[in-house]
Amino acid sequence: MIYFCVVFLLFAIDFLSKETVLRFLKFSKKISFGLINLTYVENSGAAFGFFKGQKIFLSLLSITAIFLLSYHIIKKKSKLRTIETVIISGILGNLFDRLFRGYIIDFIELSFVKFPVFNLADIFIIVGSVFLFFYLY
Repeated sequence: MIYFCVVFLLFAIDFLSKETVLRFLKFSKKISFGLINLTYVENSGAAFGFFKGQKIFLSLLSITAIFLLSYHIIKKKSKLRTIETVIISGILGNLFDRLFRGYIIDFIELSFVKFPVFNLADIFIIVGSVFLFFYLY
């Protein structure tokens, strides 16, 4: 049960960060903090702009991933529960945006390297996936 409380907490942090960006940055578009810029972007695709406009496909893929990871947390009780919890949080954060806004709010831009703008949910998914990869291999 603690894992689902963590999912809710991370989801809430992602949601509040996006709501804050929506309120304060949507019309100014960019605020620079040196190495990191806050840049408002509406992303209708997945990571790096792949599958742009494929809302139904991406939503079904997200829901499937959430159910599979949740099942694994509940039934298998593996050592991967913490990692899976972080990944679920990110997927849920972006799924919420996709379903209720029609796009994902991205806002973190690295000014020192050419990289797509991303959000906290993306960080949860990437960090969790990297840990999962290293754990499995």
